[in-house]
Amino acid sequence: MNVALPALIVFFLLVPGFIARSQIQKIESEVLDYSPFGAVVAQALVWAFLLHALWLTGMHLWTSREFAPEHLLGMISASSNLQSDSVRSVAGQWKEIAIYFGSMVAFAYIGPMVVRTIIVKCKLDREGRWCSSLCRFNRAPWYYLLTGADLRDDQKADAIMISAVVSVGGTAHLYVGYLEKWHVDRDGKLDRLVISKTMRRLFSSDKPAEGEEEADAMGRFYRVDGDFFVLRYDQISTLNVSYRELPAPAELDLLTLSTQIEEIERMVGEDDSAVVGN
Repeated sequence: MNVALPALIVFFLLVPGFIARSQIQKIESEVLDYSPFGAVVAQALVWAFLLHALWLTGMHLWTSREFAPEHLLGMISASSNLQSDSVRSVAGQWKEIAIYFGSMVAFAYIGPMVVRTIIVKCKLDREGRWCSSLCRFNRAPWYYLLTGADLRDDQKADAIMISAVVSVGGTAHLYVGYLEKWHVDRDGKLDRLVISKTMRRLFSSDKPAEGEEEADAMGRFYRVDGDFFVLRYDQISTLNVSYRELPAPAELDLLTLSTQIEEIERMVGEDDSAVVGN
């Protein structure tokens, strides 16, 4: 009895399901998948069943051949005689079998990525949609927060404003800027934020001093030199995220520095902000 043959057959039957499952998901972790083993296997089994049902139907329509389950059961049985007979029966069809599994594996790799792209483009995973429970990427919380993927249809996120309180030399500073990109570590935890047009002030200068005009108080912000500024998440005590619809380019050219600072201040305090504490 060939003990390795049944395990090899089961592996080839299930591997397209594991590939499809991994490709359909948006996972922020680069290496580790903390899903329960039972859930992983169950999802892979469902994907494998659907793929084989689709491929068997397609092969029947294309070649008019019928699926012979007795050969499959014979190859995974404990009887060496049944294994030998089944192997001889399918040996002459190795080209068709190779095409069957090769095309299925290729589809399992590419097809789910296309489906995932459609889900993102059509916002089928947005919270509140009727299909959200089926399409939502449950292991990508930072994706939803830092891209505005959950915004309503009448809302736009042309730019995402980041306000972060960071301790510098024991003194709290408020950094404000436009989010350019963000990175997670190998375990899926937020690692760093890259912002542009960065401005900074002491966090203690939250309000104008007594007798100080609001216009004069705008000077408490100052620009940070450089095209991009990197904020490490483990050094941030409070993070504020604001989704903004930007004015037209012609209007932006007319904004003065004080007006831009005033707009930033208003963005930080609006109700559509999301606050995350470290």
